[in-house]
Amino acid sequence: MATKEMKSALKNARECIKNKDYKEALKHCKTVLKADKTNYTALVFFGKCASELDQPDQAHMAYKKAIESDDTQLLAWQGLAALCEKVDNPQLKTELPDVYIKLLHLYESEKIKWIEIATKLAEFHENQGEVIKAAERWEEIAMATENTTEQLDIWSRIIRILEKRSLEEYGVKKLQEAYEKVVHGSQSQEPSKQLEIHFENYLRFLVKHQVSEDDELYKDQRQKICDEAKSMTKLFPTSTFALEVLGKDFVQSLITAPTPEMGKCVSKTVPHAAWVWNRLGWTRECSASSERVCNGKGITTERSVFMTTKELRKVQRKAVERWEEIAMATENTTEQLDIWSRIIRILEKRSLEEYGVKKLQEAYEKVVHGSQAQEPSKQLEIHFENYLRFLVRHQVSEDDELYKDQRQKICDEAKSMTKLFPTSTFALEVLGKDFVQSLITAPGHYGPHQRGRLSHFKDHVFPWLPAIIYISGENSVEHNGSVVFLWEIAKCMQGVCKSTVLEAYWYIFSE
Repeated sequence: MATKEMKSALKNARECIKNKDYKEALKHCKTVLKADKTNYTALVFFGKCASELDQPDQAHMAYKKAIESDDTQLLAWQGLAALCEKVDNPQLKTELPDVYIKLLHLYESEKIKWIEIATKLAEFHENQGEVIKAAERWEEIAMATENTTEQLDIWSRIIRILEKRSLEEYGVKKLQEAYEKVVHGSQSQEPSKQLEIHFENYLRFLVKHQVSEDDELYKDQRQKICDEAKSMTKLFPTSTFALEVLGKDFVQSLITAPTPEMGKCVSKTVPHAAWVWNRLGWTRECSASSERVCNGKGITTERSVFMTTKELRKVQRKAVERWEEIAMATENTTEQLDIWSRIIRILEKRSLEEYGVKKLQEAYEKVVHGSQAQEPSKQLEIHFENYLRFLVRHQVSEDDELYKDQRQKICDEAKSMTKLFPTSTFALEVLGKDFVQSLITAPGHYGPHQRGRLSHFKDHVFPWLPAIIYISGENSVEHNGSVVFLWEIAKCMQGVCKSTVLEAYWYIFSE
């Protein structure tokens, strides 16, 4: 077939394709291919016609042969890309990334076309769930885009892609880079709600991926978190999360490096925290597993606060030690007592090991003994009663050599409480139980039968007594002091209680 005839046939094929007469165009293409099986233009036209006539296999073969003939020309690659996009064939879909990559090389000098193909490739990876490849392609597009707003939109898209997946180290690095591009690149523009969301998520991301305190990078990361939180407060002064991050860092600084000035500041500001929450209309509910905060506008957030027992004890011990240092550095007695009360509240919430028990007892003693020079208060009475309960709960058994000293200490503390709070039924109950115990255990005054009666009194009668008067200075186990003591109880009782005591009195001592 002469060259002139081939050109004429290809011209006719082009006209038919233009007029969408694909069957006639296919005939002209076959005429050329009979004479020249590798004719590039004829193969491309054949692929186009077969594709339009729903013959994907024929079209695919034609495009492939055209590419084999000359892979530096665009037409065959463009046709193959269009075919793979159009046909719902998984095998053809797998070829798309390689086709797009080849087109990117061919479009290097045409920026608009390059961005168009790169966008298709990025969307393909995104749809396939290949988030890292998608993020890399979108990043290339962002770098090639000159419009700042469009760049920020692309970086925001990268954030949305990466946020949906659990990431390894490389993905985490890419997500942080995208966050920084958005939050720093947008600061010259008008603050928006979307930017605030990205900024808050960025801070959460930094906090989540912060290394442990033992790591050499901890100090730098902590400083970065604080700097970013400060930047956010400048753009969004009402952002509670940024303020929370800064507040937690401040408290952490108190724990790790307390100073007298910090101690004074905390002792003055911490007591007002509840007042601030109330003024804002916020509520906060904490349980063993979560923290639930409502901001007064119906918006509620909840987050898990699960920690292992070992982690809790470590944090608790460190907090107690730091608050103790602050208390020692504080000169004002009232402020000192407030800090010791805080230590008590910290330790009372958890089950304690030996070290924690020792610290809690020390804090109780600081509060109850340090407050006796001041005006008695309801809070002090609560601490005093909890202290007595603590001593009773941790009292050793009677066989232990420390039992006698501990029992004496409990009685002494109970006497001190009755002096400050004469109407405290628990302190009187402690003294009364100790008195009855002394009657039961004291040798030489009562026989086994009478001691059995006393045991009956202790177990069945004593729980009904609403109050006991402690007779100061009277020995309850000498010169029948027990008789006098019970008689004094009876005189102070009314009604059923009085008759119960008198009955016990005669019941025990009538023999």
